[in-house]
Amino acid sequence: MSAFPRSPRSADGFTLLELMIVITLIVLITGIFASSIGGGFGVHIRNSGRALASELEYVSQRAVTTGRAQRFVIDLDEQVFRVESEPLPEPAPDGTLDRATIIAQLAAKDGST
Repeated sequence: MSAFPRSPRSADGFTLLELMIVITLIVLITGIFASSIGGGFGVHIRNSGRALASELEYVSQRAVTTGRAQRFVIDLDEQVFRVESEPLPEPAPDGTLDRATIIAQLAAKDGST
């Protein structure tokens, strides 16, 4: 009778090579899964940032073009943003719209003299 009655292939357990292969496969599958989930979130943030930057550029150009104050409103409850513009000043009683009338209306609106 020998000291090792069983052959190495019939021994219970796994070899080091088998364990290394299984661990490598688990790491590869986990890496692929994590990158597919995490990559989509980064793209969404980047696209949202670009959309926000283009909207701010639009508001700036609109203010320059129209000569009126523009407001960029971010509504966190609704999760939207929008552009609001100041209404045009009303003309004077004689139908003219001069600089003095505009300044007086803006001053009255702000509460200043």
